[in-house]
Order: sequence, then structure tokens, then C-alpha cells
Amino acid sequence: MGWVRLHPYNIAQKVQIVVEHFRAFVAPLLNGKAKAMVVVGSRVEAVRWQLAIDKYIKERGYPMRTLVAFSGEVSDKESGPDGFTENSHA
Repeated sequence: MGWVRLHPYNIAQKVQIVVEHFRAFVAPLLNGKAKAMVVVGSRVEAVRWQLAIDKYIKERGYPMRTLVAFSGEVSDKESGPDGFTENSHA
């Protein structure tokens, strides 16, 4: 099940749904200052989701940003050669 949750295709499909739902239904709230949280099952999954969301919003030119929160350092060779921390932008 972990392989399925971390597969780039599956994450990309979910990212599209999450971002477009946010844009349509959440972003307009609170005078455009609404925020949302995506909770995932692991630190590796958090890094991969952030990378996928960043890629998706950049490709479409959406004026959004992401923030990822986890403890320690995440080493995930599929996401990049270096480790990721909260302070490094994934």
C-alpha cells in the first residue's frame, strides 16, 4: 500500500483534485486569505506532495505557495539527491 501512496502518478492525480477544489471552494473564503492543510501518512509522502503541488501550481501560474512541516531530515532519492528539511524548500 505504501508503494501505491507514494507513486508519482497517484500523487499527481490527487494533487490536481486537491488544488482545483481549493481554488474553487476554499480560496474565495475569508477575502481570499483562506488556507488549507493536506495531511499525509509519512514525511516522505509530505515531501513528494509538496513537490507535486509546487509543480502543478507553477505550471498553471497560480498565485499560491506551499509549506511543509515535519521533523528531522527526509532522504528520498526519488525526490532529489539531497535530504529535505522544513527549512529547505522541497
